[in-house]
Amino acid sequence: MRNMPDSPHPEDLHGTVGLELLIGHAFVIDFPKQRICLLERADLPESLAREADWIPAEIRHGKLFVDLDLNGKKLDGILYDTGSSPDALAVDFGLWKEATGRSGTKDATTHTNAQSWGRDLEFIGAPASGELKIGNHIYQRPLMTTVPAQPDSFQSEYGGQGLLGNALFMGSVIILDLGAHPRFGILDLPSR
Repeated sequence: MRNMPDSPHPEDLHGTVGLELLIGHAFVIDFPKQRICLLERADLPESLAREADWIPAEIRHGKLFVDLDLNGKKLDGILYDTGSSPDALAVDFGLWKEATGRSGTKDATTHTNAQSWGRDLEFIGAPASGELKIGNHIYQRPLMTTVPAQPDSFQSEYGGQGLLGNALFMGSVIILDLGAHPRFGILDLPSR
């Protein structure tokens, strides 16, 4: 596996890798050890395949969409974004209001101004009113973020509702099995 850099310098970046390069392979992201590995699906170690909690996934619009439940309701259209490490769940504004029970900017619990694709935007956040269930993994009241100035950006850009970032997985290994029947795996590591 290749180690991920501790703190990449923007001047050292040369681009990003799209999902199309990973299709037909297994891509392993070891967050605790900061390593990644791209391998032929047949070369995925049996121990990883057996121990992971697998959920169905689908590739559409050039993105990997995963099945999950939020507050007891199945969400359709949540894509997994390996480049969204700070986010647990970023969603369109309407879903954010429904899932958090908040009305908007005034009662959000977090406010962040940041750039996204060269635009300055305000991101607001609040915990979900219930739990996020991904396979057998349950995350209580995960922080959900949204951009009120772009209330339906996931719907208009990807035909979805939001994205699942990496914030929930910093102590886990994620496996993207991107063969004919894509699936998303979570492998918890023993606590030390």
